[in-house]
Amino acid sequence: MEQRLYPIAQKLEEQYRLYQESKCDSTEADAGCATLKRSMVEGYMVFLDELLGSLPRIEHAMTNIKNAVGGRIVRDDGKPHDPSRSAADAQ
Repeated sequence: MEQRLYPIAQKLEEQYRLYQESKCDSTEADAGCATLKRSMVEGYMVFLDELLGSLPRIEHAMTNIKNAVGGRIVRDDGKPHDPSRSAADAQ
């Protein structure tokens, strides 16, 4: 996971822990719980925005890994292995 996502995820986990410990899921009318819930939603949206911004870098890294490793993976019959094909398709 991208380094920028860790602090956001940690804050969300802490807020969720506090939400559970405060038994907010059974206390809909509590103003503090409502504020905490809004903060969690906002934090989750920030997390998703950051994740969305990271996808091109993640995709590029995965493509590089696939290209570097994929050519070295060979099935027992000597043909290149295509992980997207099932064993039944290969026969």
